[in-house]
Amino acid sequence: MLTIDATTARRFVLGKQGLWPGRRFRGLAGTEQAMRAMEYLQLDPLQVVARSHDIALYSRVIDYQPGMWEIPTYRERRFFDWGGWLATRPMEELPHWRVVMRREREGGPDVETRVFRIGQEHAAAVEEMRQVLRERGTVSNRDFAMASRTRTNSYRGRKDSALTLYYLWRTGEAMTHHRVNFERVYALTEAVAPPELVYESPEDEADRFLIKKEIAFHGLARLGRTDYVWEVYKPEHQRRYGYYALPVLWGDRLVARFDSRMDRQARRLVLHGLWLEEETLAADEAFVEALAAGFRRFLRFLGAETLHAGAVAESRLRARLGALKTG
Repeated sequence: MLTIDATTARRFVLGKQGLWPGRRFRGLAGTEQAMRAMEYLQLDPLQVVARSHDIALYSRVIDYQPGMWEIPTYRERRFFDWGGWLATRPMEELPHWRVVMRREREGGPDVETRVFRIGQEHAAAVEEMRQVLRERGTVSNRDFAMASRTRTNSYRGRKDSALTLYYLWRTGEAMTHHRVNFERVYALTEAVAPPELVYESPEDEADRFLIKKEIAFHGLARLGRTDYVWEVYKPEHQRRYGYYALPVLWGDRLVARFDSRMDRQARRLVLHGLWLEEETLAADEAFVEALAAGFRRFLRFLGAETLHAGAVAESRLRARLGALKTG
């Protein structure tokens, strides 16, 4: 039986995710490489500091700028976004995912039944949106005034147009053509995906693919398990660190985490807290300087000029970080 030590396992997982050793991708080409290495790029609209998918790519790609992921996704059509757990996927995987999309349309036992119910409960509006997409080419939910639509009580939207466009997207009839301020602009699948990819894989082939995909993304990550959890969607009383606490990786180790927000008017990153995994790191000159250099790069990425470190408990770190400026 093959056995590996914890360090090797950790470095394997980090390397597979593009996080070790260091940032090995660069620019636009590197953005695509990193997106493939990650298996999924989870997309999230929240912008407390920056959007999480931009932060994820910044941590892997030298010279990455916010929004750069949209070029290989929507301009070059190398990826598509999809799912209740929203993420980009390589476009060549589309035939496998179209099996899942069809299962959602049919309301199968292993899929989210809410999607099936939308099609059943709003059948007339679904057909209307199909026709609108055929006629207009690209459509956004904002194209429909509230007064002209049936109001819905769903977290997916307050109008039946929002709900049924989402349904067509989830079931494979429509895809995201592009985004405006992160809001989807839809088009029929045939107008987005390469025609040679608009088909379904055989069921058994799709199931094997899905199992391998989950192992690549989740299963192997257990080898390098840490207790880091993004707490933004946790109830406040369950948060241990903070609303937008992010991890700090030094070499191959998770050494700290920090919670912050971006004061865009003042162009300042405000730290709400910085927590070290080992308190002795505060006295490690190499770590202190590496942390300062990392925050300086992060400030430039965010377009911030200063960092407010008043909430940092360790005096040495508070002074060093508080002195950072990019202007």
